[in-house]
This record gives sequence, structure tokens and C-alpha cells, in this order.
Amino acid sequence: MKLIHTILGLLLPASLMHAAISPTNLPFTEREQEIVSAAKLDAHSAPQFNGAMIVGVHPGTPLIYALSVSGEHPMSFSVKNLPAGLKLDAQSGIISGELAKAGGFTFTARAQNSIGEAETKIKIVVGDTLALTPPLGWNSYDNYGDAVTEAEALAITHPIPIN
Repeated sequence: MKLIHTILGLLLPASLMHAAISPTNLPFTEREQEIVSAAKLDAHSAPQFNGAMIVGVHPGTPLIYALSVSGEHPMSFSVKNLPAGLKLDAQSGIISGELAKAGGFTFTARAQNSIGEAETKIKIVVGDTLALTPPLGWNSYDNYGDAVTEAEALAITHPIPIN
């Protein structure tokens, strides 16, 4: 009988393990290739913003939002028109603070390194009815295993209109 050594240090019969390894989903679709390209960190490149451009938060709730930027480090960050109540850590690119009133707030974020710079506009939506990002704890594995596609994930979501 073949035995498998588990993380807990127990020896279990291999027949109890039901995990399957599936091949990767190649070739990538055009959208998947865009995602892979954005995720690759080129150590010798100018900054490129890759994260969410719309952020949602309830009024009076602490906000911690890290600017997602790839490129050569060290990198510095700056913002224009950041709403009152929020502050930027120029070294880490983390925006933190609290917004008391509902509404939409758009600001410009800038990242700079020795090779170049990039700017983008980011909108913060403050309100009582939000679902701009997936709820924490959502897990596609229960339904799709390790082969969930973007189309499947989008098919089970329900858009919420933003005023």
C-alpha cells in the first residue's frame, strides 16, 4: 500500500487522497493573455497601474487601498485631488483613512521610478449599497474546481447599478 506523508505528519493511504491534477488551459484567450501580461513584473520597466480603478466603501468605514503598480523599484507615489479624510503613504502607495459622506470621489494617482512614470484616475464610491468587488470568502472551487473561466465567474454575478 502506497502511503502519503501529510502536513500534519500522519501517514495516510494514497487511496484516500482524491485530488486530481489537470492540465493547464492552453492556449490562453486574448483576455487571459492580457491578465498574464499585466501580472508579469518586468524588473526593468516604467510603472504600470494594474489594480481596480473603482473602489467601494461604506461611509465612516476605514479604507486601506494599495495602489497596484508593477515596474522597477524603488518607486514613489503621489496623488492629486485625494478626498479629505484620506492620506497617501508616498513610499508604499497605500491610501488609508475614512470618508464620512456618501458620494463619488475621483482622484489621480501617479507612480514614478528611475525609468518613467504613469498616471491613472481612480474613483472611490462611498455608499450604503455597494458590491463593487467580490465579497470576501467567495470561492469558485466548490463549483468549478481549478478550471473556472472568466465567463463562468461573470455569469454568476449580478451587477448592482451605481447612481
